[in-house]
Amino acid sequence: MSDFTPHLGLAAYFRTALVAESDACKGVALRLVDSRWPWVPTLGTLSLVGTRKKQKIRIRKGDATILESQIASPTFHRISTGVSNREANNHAHAYLDTGAKVREYQVPFTAQLQTRAFVLPSGKVIHDWLALVDELLVILNAQHAVLCAYTTADATLSDISLMEIFVDDVARHASSTELHRASFWRDLLGGQYVRHPRWRTYLLPVHLDRIGGLERIEREICPDVTKEVGELICIQLTSFENCLSSECEQKRQLLAEIMAPIVVPEVPE
Repeated sequence: MSDFTPHLGLAAYFRTALVAESDACKGVALRLVDSRWPWVPTLGTLSLVGTRKKQKIRIRKGDATILESQIASPTFHRISTGVSNREANNHAHAYLDTGAKVREYQVPFTAQLQTRAFVLPSGKVIHDWLALVDELLVILNAQHAVLCAYTTADATLSDISLMEIFVDDVARHASSTELHRASFWRDLLGGQYVRHPRWRTYLLPVHLDRIGGLERIEREICPDVTKEVGELICIQLTSFENCLSSECEQKRQLLAEIMAPIVVPEVPE
């Protein structure tokens, strides 16, 4: 087997509640069951407002009808989808706030997507899933997002959920300090602050203006791709084939230095 075993994960932050936007509900639902997923989700979990109870549902492949109605419902504040109830086989999954739950603090809503990106089913191409991710960010009117690449599913899930995951008392994510900082300043993500950069980092023009503009990043980092994704600018450090390389990590560290004025600061003592 190849040593190239990437798992990709998206963490996106947005402010507009989906329950108030019927077109957005439909657009999101369609992309949660889109055939461009390497493994198309067939299982769903709905989190009810005002309780810890959850409701399980089955999703017919490619049928967005039930998801669209549940995302638009004031009854459910969180939707998650997957392909298996066994974590080891749940190669592709999503988690989404609908906006139905009124929050005491102005924490942005989140969307989290994850997929294994190697040994894909026949006919599946990871670049198709990446295009789907960009479309979803536009529909959500996201203010900020990062798309990470790691060699394990645990590290990827840890990154997008901002939760430390331990296996045999060993943390599965190497940058626990970055996760802690992003979690502490979560209410300001996409506004005053953004997360540390990843393989792909999505920033608003106002963020770029505070760090010398996109031209500075292109000049000093030489990212593989920069492009507009709705209101966001996507900065992709390397090709997909090099997303786990030392080159990518070196570029990530250089970008982190440039982004220091807008990245979540240290947690106060």
